[in-house]
Amino acid sequence: MLRLQTLVFLILISSHALSDNRQGTLAGVWDNDIFTGTDRNYTNGLRVNWVGETAESEAPGFLGSGYSQALKNVLGFLPHVGDARLNHSGSIALRQIMVTPEDIQSPQLLPNQAPYIGYTHIDTALYAWDERTFYEYQLTLGAVGPDSGAASTQQFMHKVLGSDKPQGWDNQIDRRYIAELTYVEGHKVFKTANDNGLGWDLTLNYGASLGNYESGLSAGGLIRYGQNLKNNFNVYYTESASESALIGQFDGQQGAGWQAYFGFYGTALAYNYIEEAIKETHNFDIQPITASAIYGFAYFTDQFVLGFSLQGNSSPIQQSDEPIRFGTMYFIFNI
Repeated sequence: MLRLQTLVFLILISSHALSDNRQGTLAGVWDNDIFTGTDRNYTNGLRVNWVGETAESEAPGFLGSGYSQALKNVLGFLPHVGDARLNHSGSIALRQIMVTPEDIQSPQLLPNQAPYIGYTHIDTALYAWDERTFYEYQLTLGAVGPDSGAASTQQFMHKVLGSDKPQGWDNQIDRRYIAELTYVEGHKVFKTANDNGLGWDLTLNYGASLGNYESGLSAGGLIRYGQNLKNNFNVYYTESASESALIGQFDGQQGAGWQAYFGFYGTALAYNYIEEAIKETHNFDIQPITASAIYGFAYFTDQFVLGFSLQGNSSPIQQSDEPIRFGTMYFIFNI
């Protein structure tokens, strides 16, 4: 998985080197609880994203506006798609996450701790958007369980970081191939800036997903304060709201700037495959409703963004009050 994500970066950067035209926005993000001094529950996440130029820009080539134009044409029957007042941007994301128990040295099944979970998937999405609003339609295809490759990724990461080798991946949840549809809508309900470029904005989001991994509703918001705030939405991290942080990232460029932010999100699931997968092996139930908070800082120029955030999630285990904590580093490039 790590080699595949590296290959994606190299291909897209190489294509840019051979072209005088913009090829879109390329981003990578790494979640890990090493930033919070733990190694359990949600322990690692990797994501690589590419967002093409808008269909309206008519940038040459498939990696210009071609991909966005193709998705716009195929999905033209959906609400908001094809609206002449909106931009249309296509995106592709490759993501892997992993969950582990607290005791990763034990090779035995640990029924009172979090299970071993690996989940790898590809997301294809179309955004219809302007400076104040976005509408997202996304298709997710992937695998959970042994075929996710999460065991190999964690063993590699622990070797690089000099951490203990995890011993219990033979007990991970059963494999399942995943298909999921997601709709998210976001609105920038407040935005202001003074003559020096210092300002605030507030974005609110809500959405729904339907699939054989998770089905449910989500909602949240993000408030940002900084200088020369970008025309994008939200912040970049491995969970929901990732690609909405990339659209418009380098439009209306205004030079270097920074932002500090605080976000809050909640999810209510009507179906969760993990609950089904651990029913016969673990001694706890999965929470159908979870909440999270995220805060961080980012520095940016007209060519790149570098950011770091800390996130805390309420426990997904009904019998536990211990929150899930991890940190996130992300990089965004104008290519």
